[in-house]
Amino acid sequence: MLSSLCFFSFLLFIFPYFASSTILFQGFNWESSNKAGGWYNFLKNSVSDIANAGVTHVWLTPPSQSVAPQGYLPGRLYDLDASKYGSQAELKSLIDAFHQKGVKCIADIVINHRTAERQDSRGIYSIFEGGTSDDRLDWGPSMICKDDTEYSDGTGNPDSGQPYQPAPDIDHLNPRVQKELSDWMNWLKAEIGFDGWRFDFVRGYAPSITKIYMDQTSPDFAVGEKWEDFSLGQEDSHRGALKDWVEAAGGVVTAFDFTTKGVLNAAVQGELWRLKNNNGNPPGMIGLLPQNAVTFIDNHDTGSTQNQWPFPSDKLMQGYAYILTHPGIPSIFYDHFFDFGLKDEISKLVGVRNRNGISSTSKVNILASESDLYMASIDDKVIMKIGPKMDLGNLVPANYQLATSGDNYAGFNRESSNKAGGWYNFLKNSVSDIANAGVTHVWFPPPSQSVAPQGYLPGRLYDLDASKYGSQAELKSLIDAFHQKGVKCVADIVINHRTAERQDSRGIYCIFEGGTSDDRLDWGPSMICKDDTAYSDGTGNLDTGLPFDPAPDIEHLNPRVQKELSDWMNWLKTEIGFDGWRFDFVKGYAPSITKIYMDQTSPDFAVGEKWDDFSLGQEDSHRNALKDWVEAAGGVVTAFDFTTKLVLNDAVQGNLWRLKNSNGNPPGMIGTLPQNAFYDHFFDFGLKDEITKLVAVRNRNGISSTSKVNILASESGLYMASIDDKIIRKIGPKMDLGNLVPSNY
Repeated sequence: MLSSLCFFSFLLFIFPYFASSTILFQGFNWESSNKAGGWYNFLKNSVSDIANAGVTHVWLTPPSQSVAPQGYLPGRLYDLDASKYGSQAELKSLIDAFHQKGVKCIADIVINHRTAERQDSRGIYSIFEGGTSDDRLDWGPSMICKDDTEYSDGTGNPDSGQPYQPAPDIDHLNPRVQKELSDWMNWLKAEIGFDGWRFDFVRGYAPSITKIYMDQTSPDFAVGEKWEDFSLGQEDSHRGALKDWVEAAGGVVTAFDFTTKGVLNAAVQGELWRLKNNNGNPPGMIGLLPQNAVTFIDNHDTGSTQNQWPFPSDKLMQGYAYILTHPGIPSIFYDHFFDFGLKDEISKLVGVRNRNGISSTSKVNILASESDLYMASIDDKVIMKIGPKMDLGNLVPANYQLATSGDNYAGFNRESSNKAGGWYNFLKNSVSDIANAGVTHVWFPPPSQSVAPQGYLPGRLYDLDASKYGSQAELKSLIDAFHQKGVKCVADIVINHRTAERQDSRGIYCIFEGGTSDDRLDWGPSMICKDDTAYSDGTGNLDTGLPFDPAPDIEHLNPRVQKELSDWMNWLKTEIGFDGWRFDFVKGYAPSITKIYMDQTSPDFAVGEKWDDFSLGQEDSHRNALKDWVEAAGGVVTAFDFTTKLVLNDAVQGNLWRLKNSNGNPPGMIGTLPQNAFYDHFFDFGLKDEITKLVAVRNRNGISSTSKVNILASESGLYMASIDDKIIRKIGPKMDLGNLVPSNY
């Protein structure tokens, strides 16, 4: 094992920077008011996770005193200390925490109706208190719609919208009502810190009323809840009503796209053809007025414990794959992100959206809409696929790469440019630049034939001529060019799963071809894990790791599997010229399996991709899981240090104190097993010189995988460390370093 490795990946392509599109996050559910210690305080712990996911706006709860704890029967509107979610001070602190991360905050504005504080002379509850020492929002029965006969004294205007039985309907045609509600909303902006509004139950008053409040409060963002009954087959009239409301409300406010929600609910259950209408476009509001459509999967009403119209729980990520790659303004629900454990998958999709500049007005070209397959190209930059069908034909061009995938969904990025002539030939032009930067090892893409052009759904493993990156001869020529410069080459080994060549007698794709004239790697269903019931014949062993839904899980306890995969990897060394391995998705099989392949192939270098869910504050358990995997895999293989990556993600956004743990050491795997911790560096077109300089500093000073770190400062705006008493490293905006840099540096 070399003492110091510098490693570049050519599987991740750097895209030009795009401003993030608007991403809404609903920061509560129906039970949030019951949280011990208060929801505001609880949610504050998740601010970094929400911000790091690419969220731009967070929708918070109704802020005022309310008869119902959830806030939807408000009374004393200025009384924020009586909220069941927490105090006014706690709310302001939460909003400030979001603002420090660049996330704007949306208040849930419930103004269609209001609960009264006391009875009038008739014995009817119709006397309202505003929650201040003056008379702001202190109203009587004349402020109630005259046709709300249960509460009104008959002097108000008729209701301009639909009635609401549980509480008095407020007369929004009354000038005092309009002025005092607008003043209250502007107070929420100026004093509390809110940036925009979610208007509750906008069917309760005319859209012209919404326009008044929009004009008088100028929110950064606003969305209305216009929830109409929905029937399949009536999509055009349903989305047309949403469009008409937006335009009548002034055209600036957005609306929740209940049409898309209704169609998606049905589509993911074997009716994906519904996602293309007769004009070849998306059937929801995003196909009519996308810049004003807020798409969503569930909210506190449709999902949560109310469950009034839930999205199929086993298809959630298919829904998010759709809304996060399509036009409109996508909204993420708290429950799905945190309680369902979908944070990482959703965050990846947001990343794909932002890297490729997908916006509310992006253009959609629907490539397939069948019962079991929906595919669309968005802005000619992203191709998304949902549904169980795996045979995609030629729908994914060779110049697209897999960006993210999961249970019956996938997203593909286009390369930054179309590499005519193949990636191997193109990369050969950069060998000298890479070697001159001090790189010792280069990680290559998966080399074999694959259903997905990026190589991560491999089939005929010996067939390297069918790779979308180039031919076997071109690969060997590229490896030889690197070897001539003293750079070793690492193959991406994808062996957890494999795609079959043809069907067996049951009509199931589970007959594998190795890509040779003999029977090497020619397997049947007995080589599939028995608990992968979609493909297995039940004769194999149980899976030793996590399942992988898009392709059959290979049964690595089978001696023939172990021998033939080891033989193939040794062939990659002796015949093709590879020096080591990057093991893909090692969570899919036991670490003892990795040890077998390490022992039988003796690579110069190897690294495993063990990507677990991560939460700030859980660094020790996260890095220990990496350490345990390395040790169980024999102690020679390294692991990508996802702990350090994820801590760094947050630290560089004003939290550099996170780079020092309670023991005074780095918080990632480099602080517990540094010699086996590995980093993923990027070869960005504008950073070559800067990266090269840093590599040179590392090499000149003999910094290695086991170098000692003395952390000198870890504040929000400054991190400094001395490495081996040879280098002092500083990051962060703070310039006053005091005496931290000795005079001899």
